[in-house]
Amino acid sequence: VGSAAAKALARANIPFRALVRDPDKVAFDPDAAEIVQGDLNYSAIVERAQRGVSRALMRWVTTRTRQNWSGSSPALPPMPVYRIW
Repeated sequence: VGSAAAKALARANIPFRALVRDPDKVAFDPDAAEIVQGDLNYSAIVERAQRGVSRALMRWVTTRTRQNWSGSSPALPPMPVYRIW
């Protein structure tokens, strides 16, 4: 989702900033964006990445659990969460 949005923004010549874990692995032209290396787990980096931003598309993965009949809670597959504002 993030790389598709980044590619669309780049094609439309819309300036954007991308928060990425590994700048060497981005799936879009890195010259088309301001790259911020970091992780959503570090609020200071997220705050820096959002400084001066009027809109954001955020994607992160949560770990869900479920109760089975034996009472244990095996983890379900990771679930992506999206937020746009």
